[in-house]
Amino acid sequence: MTVYTLNFLSIYRNRLLFRKPVLSSQSDLFSRDLDLDLVTTLCQWPIVLGQLDRVWKGACTACALLLPLSLGFLQIDGVVDDNISRSLLLASCLFSGTGLIVGGLYLTMKADLLSVTVRVRWMKASQNCKARDSIDFWTCLALPISSVAWSIVCCTMTTLLITWADWQNSTDGSAVGSAFLTALLVVNVVQIGRATQLLGIGCASARDSPEMSLKV
Repeated sequence: MTVYTLNFLSIYRNRLLFRKPVLSSQSDLFSRDLDLDLVTTLCQWPIVLGQLDRVWKGACTACALLLPLSLGFLQIDGVVDDNISRSLLLASCLFSGTGLIVGGLYLTMKADLLSVTVRVRWMKASQNCKARDSIDFWTCLALPISSVAWSIVCCTMTTLLITWADWQNSTDGSAVGSAFLTALLVVNVVQIGRATQLLGIGCASARDSPEMSLKV
């Protein structure tokens, strides 16, 4: 997942992880005796979410620009006939679309992300960074910005190919390109589904009342 997110997973995890209070360092985080500490630490998540909100807005804006740019490249003579360039541009479109969809969902469903359920998942993901659930959680948060990065990579590679490639000697790799795009499409669809499921977006269980924060 580190490769898929271009190391944004590690960056998010190191900068946005849950900071356990020093006062509670010798006790169980979820103990009933630490309700006051828990309420205090739950207030960290809105601050983190505010930082993510700005990143997601920027990611959506970038994806909205990269998507038509990738489609515009396809209008250049010879690009659509070259399998490598065409595959890279279509991959860029897929990444831009993924970033736009996921980032848009996060921004429009912010109330769900403020739920106690997501806050507890964030705290658990911060405690054991090598656990599978932790990796999945940070991957979902980094998905919009990592999609932007991959889209930029694909567009840059296409620009280099357009500038330096010999169209007449290009090899036929339509089968490989089709397989690559199909696999990429499946991976992105799965990631979108996992992001909405893991973060509880649109789920009734994620819409916890504020009073529940005292009963975690």
